[in-house]
Amino acid sequence: GNGFWGTLYCIDSHRMAAGIGGSGGVLQVGQFYLNHSIAASTHDVVMDGSNTDWSNTDEALYICSIENAKASLRCSRKGEYVYFAFDVKDEDISSDDYVSLYLSDSSENTLSSTSVRITASCKGLKESCRYSSGDWTAGSSDVKVSTRYNGTPDNSSDADKGYVVEIAIPAAKLPLSSGTLLANASLHDGNLDGSIAPVTGNSTTKWMIINSL
Repeated sequence: GNGFWGTLYCIDSHRMAAGIGGSGGVLQVGQFYLNHSIAASTHDVVMDGSNTDWSNTDEALYICSIENAKASLRCSRKGEYVYFAFDVKDEDISSDDYVSLYLSDSSENTLSSTSVRITASCKGLKESCRYSSGDWTAGSSDVKVSTRYNGTPDNSSDADKGYVVEIAIPAAKLPLSSGTLLANASLHDGNLDGSIAPVTGNSTTKWMIINSL
């Protein structure tokens, strides 16, 4: 008879594979990223724009996939600093593309004066802001950013690999609440934008929790 079948397989705590087939002989498979709260690692981070010191076992938040680009975010706490690493896979790197990191108090469900937004491209820091009077304003000069790219930015004639953005922020400058933070992240690539949760408005109810900070 005719019919369809489907299967799910848990790859790890953040990824799931799915397959569906039918009587037509066509098999469709896909990999899905499962976002939920993650625990920050405690490894030493070398701020050199490389992700080689970020272990494969580090938990990650999947940000988005738009056309030929996709991005993920990792976090680590070591000593007085909290570190973040964006890993962007991009076949056509542009210096106009960028990632943004949003951090807020996990005990609140809206943005406040302690909320932070950091934006960086493959060339380095673009902007560091705090939330004030309903808008983002320049501030938080203690932020350190290191980047590295694999490709030729602003040259669409070849195929690039992507870029890494590492961010270091003094823990004392962050709205930590019982060792946790609310996090959101976005990717701007060409004329397209993607994010974990909406970046407009002031609600943080759909942001992800980072633990072990």
